[in-house]
Amino acid sequence: MTAHIYSVSITLTTLVQAESQEHAVKVAKEELQEIASDTLPRDVIVGVMAEITAVSGLPMGWDGRCLPYGGDGETRLDKILPERAP
Repeated sequence: MTAHIYSVSITLTTLVQAESQEHAVKVAKEELQEIASDTLPRDVIVGVMAEITAVSGLPMGWDGRCLPYGGDGETRLDKILPERAP
């Protein structure tokens, strides 16, 4: 099986108690791990944004030394992407 790297968007909806919209964003970010652990898979929307074909196309915060989710836990992006680069 050929490895491909995809950028995905993960969306879930929850409720937070806050004093304003800005505070709601802050609360959600602070509680993100708990929110994610309380959310059932059926309540999560996942969308594929794009196939990544080169290290230069990685989103901010990712580089060639990172391990992709779903991989073997050892093969870094810089070893996968050159095989897929045009």
